[in-house]
Amino acid sequence: MFYLPGCSHCTAMEPYFAEYAQEFHETIRFVRLNAATFGWIAQRYGIQSTPTFKFFCHGKPIRDMIGAAYPTLLRQAIEETLIYGEACHDSASTIDFEISGYA
Repeated sequence: MFYLPGCSHCTAMEPYFAEYAQEFHETIRFVRLNAATFGWIAQRYGIQSTPTFKFFCHGKPIRDMIGAAYPTLLRQAIEETLIYGEACHDSASTIDFEISGYA
């Protein structure tokens, strides 16, 4: 979850993010990243608004959810990532950071 301090939508989503992190902790790693503190990481992944939920499989970004969403949609995205993430990973494009300007 990319967030910004003072973002009301981020604050609204935080309890659900924490709940799902606890519920799915054995199968998915959850990370909250302050986009102000780690702006270069947010820029690297094209984060333009918060909250943004970015899903990865083996280090490749495979899915995004942007903005405050219904908690059930966030849960569904998590569950779908568990089911289909590996297939998405196999078809996802690799980001070549050497040519992107980010090392």
